[in-house]
Amino acid sequence: MEQPPGFTNPLKPHFVCKLNRSLYGLKQATRAWYDELFQALISLGFQSSQADTSLFIKAGPGPDLVFGSSPSACQQVIQHLSSQFPVKDLGPLHYFLGLQVTRTDRGLFMNQTKYAYGLLHKTDFLGAKACATPLGSFKLDNSSPLLADPTFYQSTVGALQYLT
Repeated sequence: MEQPPGFTNPLKPHFVCKLNRSLYGLKQATRAWYDELFQALISLGFQSSQADTSLFIKAGPGPDLVFGSSPSACQQVIQHLSSQFPVKDLGPLHYFLGLQVTRTDRGLFMNQTKYAYGLLHKTDFLGAKACATPLGSFKLDNSSPLLADPTFYQSTVGALQYLT
């Protein structure tokens, strides 16, 4: 490591700068940001799920999830987090990461209908007829020429994996 240009101390040429916090763009920055968010949510009484550490749950009255609860409970979380992070309230949740969200009297109803229709439209399968198995009665063979640009196929397979 060397002293950065413009910050060289001629009296101490072998000294270097100590990084006290992760900077934007470094590999450690996302980890440092998550640690701060984690501590902020824990201080509000949330617990990290053992199944998925990015899911935070708060038992009892108050928010079940950061994005889904009563307006007053969400407002409390937003106010607390906005003291530490830049926060923007986008209003009630309708669509998030390919999930359509509808609030009912019984809770939240989530589905991926819009995402699935978008995928069918992108791949020109919107008017395709249904069959009992994904391949129908076709036999697989690898005698076809390779695709010139496999990115469309790869992105479609990735989208199907995300859908499932």
